[in-house]
Amino acid sequence: MHGEKPEAVFLTGQVYEAEGENRLAKKYYERSLELSKQFYVLEDKYQVFYRLAQLYLAEKRYKEYESILMEMLRDHPESRSDRFEKFRTSLVKSVTTDGLNVTLQLYRLKNDFATRANRELGIFYCRTRRSDKAILHLTLAQVAILSTLIEEMKFIDPGYQYKDLKELLTLAMARPYLKGFLNESGAWEGFYYLASSLYLHGVIDQAKLLWELPFQFAEGEMKARSQRQLQKPQPEPFIGF
Repeated sequence: MHGEKPEAVFLTGQVYEAEGENRLAKKYYERSLELSKQFYVLEDKYQVFYRLAQLYLAEKRYKEYESILMEMLRDHPESRSDRFEKFRTSLVKSVTTDGLNVTLQLYRLKNDFATRANRELGIFYCRTRRSDKAILHLTLAQVAILSTLIEEMKFIDPGYQYKDLKELLTLAMARPYLKGFLNESGAWEGFYYLASSLYLHGVIDQAKLLWELPFQFAEGEMKARSQRQLQKPQPEPFIGF
């Protein structure tokens, strides 16, 4: 009745994906991206990027998976600023030299559509043994998530000042909605793989400090995997492509 609408095209792709028709799903996802300027909410196009990325990952089309996540990050306004490269270098140096605790005292980032892309890329780079890239993207994701948490704590208590990561997580886990935010944001997975990336990079003490966080605060798989790494650390299973 209304011609091609990117929202309807995208949802049609989701129907095909649910039916296992991945080839048709990709066709509709790609078409919805061609119409992306017509999305009623422009940011909705990133849902399409993530759906395509997950299809590529499931099919082990790793180059396409990496490429579409990178395309999303290039769309981020911050990535086009002159100071971004210098900031990235400083961020990696901070987390590898002084740890995430100190890094959070120095930097804050906005938690937006790029956070998940950074986390997924970081995990991918960790699994393909590219520790420098993994550390960068996972740190970007974790700092964004934790910045949101710190701002929320300041809203609750205007006198709150961030000092320590364990203290922040202890306060957050005592509040159900913040606990839910941490569980749903991918924070525990981010901590785990950032620790694994630091271990791969030879920064073993900082890796153990970060594995302790999901072991202490998380539940389920991330808790169990962190416990195993604390007992007997080893690199993540390698993805070859």
